[in-house]
Amino acid sequence: MESILNSEIRKDGVKQLEATEGTGWLNSKVVTARISNKAASHNLTEMVNFTLKLNQEDWSLLLISTVGLTVSLLCLAASIVVFTKCRSIQKASIIVYKHLSINLFLAQLIFLTGIHVTNKVVCALVAGCLHYFFLTVFAWMFLDALQVFIVCRHLTVTKFTHTYVIRRRYLYPSGYAVSALIVIISAAIRPYGYGSEKE
Repeated sequence: MESILNSEIRKDGVKQLEATEGTGWLNSKVVTARISNKAASHNLTEMVNFTLKLNQEDWSLLLISTVGLTVSLLCLAASIVVFTKCRSIQKASIIVYKHLSINLFLAQLIFLTGIHVTNKVVCALVAGCLHYFFLTVFAWMFLDALQVFIVCRHLTVTKFTHTYVIRRRYLYPSGYAVSALIVIISAAIRPYGYGSEKE
């Protein structure tokens, strides 16, 4: 298909192989695919997956992702240092922000270093780690929202104490154990769902 659409046919019927002004390039051999027999499509025993591969990679997207993630990692690292070293702000909410920053840092670092992984086993490991760390990010964000809700609910209390915040013994299992349990169950049910089938 791209051999037809990526060339301009002149009036005399001869193809021009080079792209001219206003001519776009088709970046995939396959544009679309469908099963014409609807009766047969209902009787399929397995799911059918179509994978479209680009002829040329999108380098600008890779550059933007690399630069953006690098800047984000630097900012997250600075946040982690501040949350850890500044003793004057060591409150329950800061604990949540610190662990949120740590898990987001690890998730982005693994994603940045695992973009070009071609080994099937390593790719599956990277996918599993990303699944876990993004789940922990979600969990800590939920804990932060829950903590803000609890604090706002008790704003009228004259003497605010730690009774109205989530205690540490509940924070860590909620932030880490639940996410680990989800990943373990997912890996046990469908282990081939992590990573790519091709190297």
